[in-house]
Amino acid sequence: MWRQPLARSGSSQGRLTSEKDTQVAHPALVRVLTQDRTRALERERALALDRALALHENSAFWKLIQENADLHSSLLDTLCDLLNLTPRAQWWEALRLCGLPQVPGRITLTDPQVWQHTEEAFVQNRAGETDCLHAASQLLFDVWLWLFGGHDDPGQSPFPTLAQLTRHIDSPPLRVAHCIRDLAYGDESRAAELVALVRSEDPAYRTLFEEAFWRDPQDPQQRAPQRKQRRRS
Repeated sequence: MWRQPLARSGSSQGRLTSEKDTQVAHPALVRVLTQDRTRALERERALALDRALALHENSAFWKLIQENADLHSSLLDTLCDLLNLTPRAQWWEALRLCGLPQVPGRITLTDPQVWQHTEEAFVQNRAGETDCLHAASQLLFDVWLWLFGGHDDPGQSPFPTLAQLTRHIDSPPLRVAHCIRDLAYGDESRAAELVALVRSEDPAYRTLFEEAFWRDPQDPQQRAPQRKQRRRS
């Protein structure tokens, strides 16, 4: 970090006394402090992620799935059924050998670079619907980190800036994610709002909760009341 050099006795050398020197020093100091804060945040993110994923890494979680037929057979069977893959035996084996090893690399939710790109989209006021979905997913991932011991203090969360940037954005996924995150961190006052969102007949919220299986689209008690049509005489 830049420090002001000590002045020598009886000499002006090394002193930052002129206005010009001060103007030069301040931008340099600001840059250094900004870099320090950025590095500290990156370290916190890395530590939180390491703590959260330690269990899976230590137990070779995904490797265990690949090597244990009892674990991956049902997954591959489901993929073959959903995609109607034929000939089934060849596709099943191809997915086992080529598909399963690529899964960890395709999970971007735990990629700090994706976190940074999402945050930058909101900082630069260019966030779109996809960025809102990414941000909501990351806030829910933060809930998972907190509940499963990824960090012991809310201040250790890897997403404080993202939470601040997105708190007042009018996006159904973000609004729901913030309610759940606040509740997880102990803010019980958000419970009423979350219940209201779940029961909302706004199509955006209704679709969101139906696709998440929080609401049953076939339940008549959850359907919007229909107005009775008057018979024409």
